[in-house]
Amino acid sequence: MQISPGFPPTSSGFGTIGDAIGTTVTDGEVGHELLIGIEVISDSYSVRTGVAVGTVVNGKAYRDEFPATLVFCGAELSEDACVQRYETEGAKD
Repeated sequence: MQISPGFPPTSSGFGTIGDAIGTTVTDGEVGHELLIGIEVISDSYSVRTGVAVGTVVNGKAYRDEFPATLVFCGAELSEDACVQRYETEGAKD
């Protein structure tokens, strides 16, 4: 389990962090890493099973889906209770 208290991360290991929306990466550029922040608008337990990312290359739109289980515990569950609920229920929301 990974717990992140906020976004964007404050670790200096990421270098410069900017908004990905509208960013242009040109041919030959290397060394970019996409950090995805998820804003949780509910304070209750929920599970997502993936993230979709849209890009445009030479005017053509692409959509990539990345399977990744994201569990939001909410304020009503302790970390231990959240882990137990996920282990019991899995990805059912």
